Amino acid sequence: MLNNEQRLIKVTWIMLVIMFPLLSLSYYINLWSEALGAMFSLAIIGAYLGIPVLVLERFRVDLRAFNLYAHRLETVLDYILKPARKDKAKPDIKNIKRELISFIFVALLILIPYACLFLGFFFFAAAGQGKELHFSLSLPPKFIPLVLTQIFVVALPEEFFWRGFVQSALLKKWPNERFFLGLPLGRAVVLTNVLFALAHFVLGFMPERLLTFFPGLIFSALVMREKSLLSAILFHALCNIFAIVMHHSLS
Repeated sequence: MLNNEQRLIKVTWIMLVIMFPLLSLSYYINLWSEALGAMFSLAIIGAYLGIPVLVLERFRVDLRAFNLYAHRLETVLDYILKPARKDKAKPDIKNIKRELISFIFVALLILIPYACLFLGFFFFAAAGQGKELHFSLSLPPKFIPLVLTQIFVVALPEEFFWRGFVQSALLKKWPNERFFLGLPLGRAVVLTNVLFALAHFVLGFMPERLLTFFPGLIFSALVMREKSLLSAILFHALCNIFAIVMHHSLS
């Protein structure tokens, strides 16, 4: 007879088996109709956020035990939605500040070398083809909507589902005991990020999407170190925004 933890992992695998065909289907629906594709994608985002909560409540697991937590930052909504309520929980401002400082340090440590390698690669490739490439830092159009989309529509649901729910479930079975340069490389973390990369790959079957495995390891490290999703969500969004800005600045 399966114990509670084994049943939880079994449910996680069932969710993954269902999720991959749906992700691929969303790609083809979007090719047929952008409006229907957007609706289908929103349904998947809802599943990313809602199903893990329902499953953990069913198994009576505290969300903090799965790192589905951000120093009670979500309670800011109570001040908007329930202004008259007297016993509203307050965000943990001290730990939010601490994690934001950690996030800024990691972002500078990684994105500055990445920018140099990014520009070096494209300038070298252009020179090899006898072309002249120019870089002028500029923001893409509708930059604010882009930032909000990357944080709340892309990074939040993806980190909640993959690094929060899936990774934490697999860590119950395979605790991480292997690190390299501060990155966790145990079976659960590697498998989570392989699946994360494959989830991007089936959204169009482009091989370069498999490269999301590598930043995924950094997101995993942030979640495991901070016991919170906040810095992983922000860094995930920042990586996407940074890549878009860099591409837009090349001509």
